[in-house]
Amino acid sequence: MSEKKKAGISNALKAFLISLVLLIGSSVLMSNAASDGGYVKIRRITQIGDDGLTYSGLMMIPKNATNANPAPVFIGCHGGSADARAMEVWGLELARRGYVVLLPDAAGGGSSEKYSVTARGEKYDYIYEPVYTMFKYLTSLPIVQADNVHIAGISQGGNPCRSLAEDFPDQIKSICFINTNQTEPDYFCNVLFYQGRKDTVAMGGKEGILV
Repeated sequence: MSEKKKAGISNALKAFLISLVLLIGSSVLMSNAASDGGYVKIRRITQIGDDGLTYSGLMMIPKNATNANPAPVFIGCHGGSADARAMEVWGLELARRGYVVLLPDAAGGGSSEKYSVTARGEKYDYIYEPVYTMFKYLTSLPIVQADNVHIAGISQGGNPCRSLAEDFPDQIKSICFINTNQTEPDYFCNVLFYQGRKDTVAMGGKEGILV
């Protein structure tokens, strides 16, 4: 092999190794930033629902959440045609502020199984079942305050928020509805309805407002 070819291979190898180091380094930096320097543990969890399907979600646990010092809970419900990562920025911020966060994947979204038949009735559909399943799991953990749960839903994600509030009024303390069709404030907790001014779908043809 000529010296020229050897030099070419050597330079290509060096370029590859430098790129690899930069890739690994940037991944470590991004992970460190996302976890706030390791303050927040991020992991994917899976649970079997009452309908027999496997549901998944992202869980974020701050260091302050321990058995001796349980933390409040935040559950974020994404809209249709999305997955848990649609709420990831919200989740990370609230985890940094001391909440144990759970972001469920709707059935057929992210890593959750696709919905087929439910055994729980009309309300417990493919939107609600994953959230209900993850809610039961999360509130069973000793690191959380099971009676101090705060939830938010974007668009279609407002439906499971409404159902959770109806089914667990003693545990749900607040709801934030973002561009949803949930406009009736008939809840036993603090509620914020936020509608974009041009979100005419969620408002039944009327321009939305901040309520």
